[in-house]
Amino acid sequence: MEDYKVQLGTQGIQGTTGDKGGVRYAFSTTTTDTDPGNGILQYNSATISSVTFIYIDNLDALGNSQTAWYDTWDDSTTTATRYLIYLDLYQPMELH
Repeated sequence: MEDYKVQLGTQGIQGTTGDKGGVRYAFSTTTTDTDPGNGILQYNSATISSVTFIYIDNLDALGNSQTAWYDTWDDSTTTATRYLIYLDLYQPMELH
């Protein structure tokens, strides 16, 4: 069997960062107990430590229904059923 040697070229430039996985929503600072509107989520308090409810529209920012996915959120038999991680589209390394 012959051995082959491959010479690698130089590294190309770094491309732009791709989209993160997940479901995209816009954040509203409104705190009323209402349907936030298509593609929007909002809290019930402007103070994050006082938030007890998160209002999430069933349609994401792209207009896709997320209802079937949300319906699975209470299917767990453990106490920690789900975690929501909020990322700022313009500051993706900053978790909320």
